Amino acid sequence: MADFDQFPTTGDDPELHFYQEAAQKDDRYPVAAFCYVAKCLKRLLAEVEGKGNHPHVTGEAICLALKKSLLKDFGTLALGVLEQWNLHETNDFGNIIYDLIDVKLLSTSPKDSRSDFVDVYLFKDAFTPRHQGPTTKAPWAPLWPPQD
Repeated sequence: MADFDQFPTTGDDPELHFYQEAAQKDDRYPVAAFCYVAKCLKRLLAEVEGKGNHPHVTGEAICLALKKSLLKDFGTLALGVLEQWNLHETNDFGNIIYDLIDVKLLSTSPKDSRSDFVDVYLFKDAFTPRHQGPTTKAPWAPLWPPQD
């Protein structure tokens, strides 16, 4: 598998020190995970603001936006990337968001809670390619078991 531990960010990224500080405080996740989640959240907030809405989103909306972004950015490798970043459930997204709140990169409202991120979806279901049914045929014959 490719090494996705260094998610693209530059040394002159003005928020890099926030990602690094959060990763130091919560060493379960690499800097790349903090960077990716923060950048996806910024994209989501810009979309919400662009529609004339107040730029606040729920934990569920963040999890769904991350799912969409991960599938778009990494496709069938998304689950492997998440595993490499030690992200195993949507609760991990909440941990990262709240770690970024703790380092003052993000803010929260009184109605927000870490529990908003619990069990939004199962990673296995969200990021595992699905079989398309019996009519889908591979363009090659399987190598094993041997065909008669």
